[in-house]
Amino acid sequence: TVYAIDTLDEIIEVLPKLKENPHVSAIEFMDKNSSVMIEFEKKYHLLVEYDDLSGDIKEESEIEEIWGLRDGFRTLYGEQELDVIEDPWIPEERIKEFIEWTETNDVPCFGHLGVGIMHLHFSSAQKGMIEKMLTLVKKFGGNVSGEHGIGILKKKFIEPDIKSRIHAL
Repeated sequence: TVYAIDTLDEIIEVLPKLKENPHVSAIEFMDKNSSVMIEFEKKYHLLVEYDDLSGDIKEESEIEEIWGLRDGFRTLYGEQELDVIEDPWIPEERIKEFIEWTETNDVPCFGHLGVGIMHLHFSSAQKGMIEKMLTLVKKFGGNVSGEHGIGILKKKFIEPDIKSRIHAL
């Protein structure tokens, strides 16, 4: 199912309901800029995958087409020279504030909203904002990486006990 949503408040309202549904297997988020890139309305979008037939979209080819659009973001962002990628994990209760920060700073994002992982795409000119974003993530109680790992830039944003385990490897 593809949900077109006007406000972040609506997303925050619907997210727990979707997560409670035992048949929902994925909840993907697209900000307004990302939505426009794939020729959707300039709204927020949630792509919700179900492990049964309770979703609105039943045809396998249509499901694959929609997921293909979502999977194509990296290429689309790269074409716009938004090729510096970050992937913080954000606690659900801070998602709205985090997305507001991305919008205020003109940093497009999409992500795995069901598990709190957001993919932000910065231009080379925006690299200075990454440290501000990482500081915000820590302030919100999140993790600086949700799935792509810790690099040199993120090292100072991880907890000391994690640092020692990394050095031991």
